[in-house]
Amino acid sequence: MAAPVDSRVRALMEDDAVRKLLTALLQASPDVPERDSPTLLRVSEVQTILRRSRARVYEMCATGELESIRDGRSILVPRDAVEAWISRKRRARR
Repeated sequence: MAAPVDSRVRALMEDDAVRKLLTALLQASPDVPERDSPTLLRVSEVQTILRRSRARVYEMCATGELESIRDGRSILVPRDAVEAWISRKRRARR
């Protein structure tokens, strides 16, 4: 059942004009963040990324071990703060 769609996609990808258009579109806006990659993460998202308990993530935010932003009752963590925490942990292991 999926074969006709696959053959149409393959045919489109073999079309040089379509390939050039897709390449141009992808290169036109490299600074635009991906939809799947938010700048600010909820505690539950950080918990999943770091594989830590919710309580541990809240503790990390409260002690300043992980940079966080408070917005009303919400705690948000910048994605780069999570990446920085991972980098610090990697350096500490060496």
